[in-house]
Amino acid sequence: MLVPLIDEHRDRYGVEPMCAVLPMAPSTYVRHTTLVTYPERWSARAKRDEALRETIQRIWDDH
Repeated sequence: MLVPLIDEHRDRYGVEPMCAVLPMAPSTYVRHTTLVTYPERWSARAKRDEALRETIQRIWDDH
């Protein structure tokens, strides 16, 4: 994903100039970093998916 690349170079180049060159809107970058920092802002669906992730992986591994 492009977010780690932008994070790595944001102090040198800035987010908006990198997003202008890369196929990512600045708002997409900001939304992603906000949701990583504040998981309580996730949608109900995303919260449910995260809660089920471990169970789904266990079932997958067992079969």
